[in-house]
Amino acid sequence: MRKRHRYVTVIVNGDTGHTLAMVEHRSSAGLTGFLMSQPHRWRRGVKVVVSDGSNAYKASIQTCLPQARHVLDRFGVIRWFTAGLTAVRREIQRRDDGTKPVAGPQVFCARFLLLRRGDTLTDTHQTRLDQIFEQHPRLKTGWQALQELHGLYLADNHDGALEALDRFGDLYKTGELPEFENIVDTIINWSDEIRLFAFEVGVSVSSGA
Repeated sequence: MRKRHRYVTVIVNGDTGHTLAMVEHRSSAGLTGFLMSQPHRWRRGVKVVVSDGSNAYKASIQTCLPQARHVLDRFGVIRWFTAGLTAVRREIQRRDDGTKPVAGPQVFCARFLLLRRGDTLTDTHQTRLDQIFEQHPRLKTGWQALQELHGLYLADNHDGALEALDRFGDLYKTGELPEFENIVDTIINWSDEIRLFAFEVGVSVSSGA
C-alpha cells in the first residue's frame, strides 16, 4: 500500500495487539462498515477506542460505538504540540523578504533537539539550547510552552495536568506565540478525546499507507 499511497484503516485489539481488520481508505464509511458488520454484543463490549485525530474516525466511533470512551493516540497529540514550536523556529529563521534566514545555521541544526522533552536532555544538550535561547528569547518561550504541553502526559494526576495546562495558557496569553493558535483550537476541539489517564484499553484505530 505504500508504493501508490493507497491508504487503509487498521483496526487492532488494544489488549492483545492482534490486527482485527484492514479496510480500504481512511474514511468514516470504511470504519463504519467494519464496525456495523460486528455483532451487536461485540460492539456493546468495546469500552475504549483509541484513534488518531481524524474527524472521519470520530464520526464513525460516535455513531457505531456511542457507549465507548474515545481517546486520542498520544503520538498524534504530541505531533500537534510540536508543530507550534516548529512554526516558531521557522519564523525566526525567515527574513521579512523571505530570501535568507535571519538566524544562523545553529537554529536549523538544533531543530530535532528543540523537540525533545526537557527531562531527556543531557547537560551538553541544555547548554547548547541555552546558547540559542540567549540569542532568540521567543524561541525559548515556544520551547517552554511545548514543555508544559508535554506536562499534560507527564503529570502524576489530573490536577497536575491541569496545572501544566494553566502554565501553558499563561505563556500563550503573552501574545508572543501566535503560531500556537491552531494548537489551542485543536486542544479545545478535541478536549474530550485527549484523555490523559486512560488505563482501560479496547480497540485501536489508525491509518497507514
